[in-house]
Amino acid sequence: MRPGTADKSRLAESGRCGNLGPMTVAANAIYENGQLRLLTPLPLPEHTAVRVQVETLPVDAERAEWLAQGERQLLEVWANDRDDVYNALLTK
Repeated sequence: MRPGTADKSRLAESGRCGNLGPMTVAANAIYENGQLRLLTPLPLPEHTAVRVQVETLPVDAERAEWLAQGERQLLEVWANDRDDVYNALLTK
């Protein structure tokens, strides 16, 4: 932890972060459905204005394969002709 980080977090939790002036925090996020979802909460009071700088992380080959395999399995379950019988029942 960098010097002063704990003090900033404590002040942020008390809602007095604005008195410190500008601060920089690095946070990991996932881009989903057109929005960034933070993986951990930020130590900031509600409605604090921030500037976002996006830096993509290197692709983890193992993670990418797991995601691809999951997508293939999902498509196999959801995109098949066997389920068309249920669609026909829903239209009646």
